[in-house]
Amino acid sequence: MEAFVTGTLGKQIVRAADRAGFVVNALLVPGLDTVAAIAESMYAEDREPLYAPPPLLRRMVQAGLLGRKAGRGFHAYPESGAAARTTEEHR
Repeated sequence: MEAFVTGTLGKQIVRAADRAGFVVNALLVPGLDTVAAIAESMYAEDREPLYAPPPLLRRMVQAGLLGRKAGRGFHAYPESGAAARTTEEHR
């Protein structure tokens, strides 16, 4: 795995203790559900109110407004996510 990360991807490995919310250089843009889950995990570990997911984020996740993969989130993505897959399936 190290050879792939350093050689193929050209990235530097950073070793860290296993800890909730430690995410570095993700290859994909996370959806709002992932952001909310990370915030919940960080809040559960330290009980620091600053880490709790904001109410707006929770409501958006509950409503299915997950970002690009759903076609809507804080922005509308008309040709991405579920909307794009549905369009491709019907062509």
